[in-house]
Amino acid sequence: MTTVFDRYADSYDQTRRQLIPCFDAFYRTALGLLPFEHTQQIKVLDLGAGTGLLAGMLMQRYPNARMVLLDESERMLARARARLADVATQVEFRLASFESEPLSGRYD
Repeated sequence: MTTVFDRYADSYDQTRRQLIPCFDAFYRTALGLLPFEHTQQIKVLDLGAGTGLLAGMLMQRYPNARMVLLDESERMLARARARLADVATQVEFRLASFESEPLSGRYD
């Protein structure tokens, strides 16, 4: 499945920092709102996971987490796989649209 995001996969992370002036505060706030202990074994579903930017931050904060990354861009998921290579056994990558993919399972 080819998407507009495939074209921008290589520059996506840098572009995010430019488009979100409060980038660090934005993600720090999002992570800070999660009510889990650092060592908890949580399961997270990341819809529109892109390059795995948020997933990487989550894995640093919650090293025992299990993640499912879902995105419709093959190139974005390739970047996410590279970013999360050191925790690959804890991550499942799904190439699909969250608008049409049946989502099952329980997530924290």
